[in-house]
Amino acid sequence: MSDKLLKVIEDLQSDENLGSLSEADISLGVILRILDALSWNTYDRREVSPEYSVEDRWVDYALLIGNTPQAFIEVKKGGEPLEKHQKQLLDYAFRQGVKVAILTNGLTWWFYLSLRAVSWEQRKFTTVELDKQNRAEIVQKLADLLSRENVRSGKAVQNAEVLYKKHRISATLPEAWNQLVSEPEDLIVDLLVDKTKELCGEETDKSTVERFLSAHLQNIKITSLLAPVEPVPTPESKPSDLVKNTKSKKLTFRKPKAFTFNGRRYEVKAWTETLVKLCEIVYEDHEDQFEQQVSEMKGNNFSRNPSDLRRGRVINRTGIHVEVDRDAVGAKRFAEQLITHFGYDKSNLSFEEIQ
Repeated sequence: MSDKLLKVIEDLQSDENLGSLSEADISLGVILRILDALSWNTYDRREVSPEYSVEDRWVDYALLIGNTPQAFIEVKKGGEPLEKHQKQLLDYAFRQGVKVAILTNGLTWWFYLSLRAVSWEQRKFTTVELDKQNRAEIVQKLADLLSRENVRSGKAVQNAEVLYKKHRISATLPEAWNQLVSEPEDLIVDLLVDKTKELCGEETDKSTVERFLSAHLQNIKITSLLAPVEPVPTPESKPSDLVKNTKSKKLTFRKPKAFTFNGRRYEVKAWTETLVKLCEIVYEDHEDQFEQQVSEMKGNNFSRNPSDLRRGRVINRTGIHVEVDRDAVGAKRFAEQLITHFGYDKSNLSFEEIQ
């Protein structure tokens, strides 16, 4: 199977028109060729069922074992952006209890674990890029996740779970690190206090460590695991620019203890938690209007795609992410902006901070 699949991938990678083919051409010339190389009988509708019915709609292909759908494949024309088609495919898969779903335009293949209890964007666990990845990697991944034998035995789902775990950890590590350095726990501060004393023999205090982290935050925060760390200003930078950058990046380390909104008190441990919780409360009162209302707020504060934000956190039950990369002052300012946008008075919101 590997040799046959490798030959198919070689042929597809040499096709300069692959990115501009119609949906029908992608289906016949890419999807069915790859499925055939993965040992699926593409002439048997009991194995590869085109236009598989999902209630009153259909998905382009269902891969079946014993008349039970094991994976859905939704096909788009060459070059078609895939983002806007994710939700529809995952809705289909979720309704049918199908664990694996694939969205592709021929060149790009996005794989999802459909039944995961996370936002639909977060269910994507790996990508195959025919025009960017090496052939051996493509062949291995397609075989692991889509070969008939692996699907039949359940190993394909097991392989998907392993990739999903790695993907979620990789995607979350930058956020976890940024939260630790932006709102440092006592353990982080204590470790730095101890290591400083170990190296120089001098005792320091926690406030000095917190100021140090704040001053260097722009150099130690991570945008993503794939993106380079923001460069340090060069000696050629103007002094005024350095002052401006330092002020814009500096973070206040006052931690929240609780906030009160509309007469109810909520205990929190971080500004991130404060903003997410407040958004969830507002959403409960304005569920039908929430997405439209937040889209009208000034600034890049909300998105369904977390990569659109510096550090986005999902709002429970919405699939919408809110920007939480803010210091204490910025968090409180944004919280007030949020509630006033929804018609509440600022006096309805107050904060308690740890001194």
